[in-house]
Amino acid sequence: MPKFLDNRPTKVISVPSYPDAHIEIYDSLLVGDILGQDTGTDWEKAMVWIPRMIKSWDFTTQDDQPLPITSDSLKLFKAADMTHIMLEIQSFSQVVKKD
Repeated sequence: MPKFLDNRPTKVISVPSYPDAHIEIYDSLLVGDILGQDTGTDWEKAMVWIPRMIKSWDFTTQDDQPLPITSDSLKLFKAADMTHIMLEIQSFSQVVKKD
């Protein structure tokens, strides 16, 4: 029997403010990630789905604890970095669709 795994392709990116960062993104959302997320402004929707598009990152807190991948954590980023992440996800998604 086939094993059901999350086999979405991933890609490692960084952001302009943290060029040495490693942010591993997925190419797509899962159905469960999308359900009920059709209200709000584009930024409000993005703050819900972007954490679900990030598999991992190497950001830490001031105490050297892993920074959780949440919308609250994303609110700490510059808007330009968030735009960069959104564009990277969009571009990666399009590349994977073509393959």
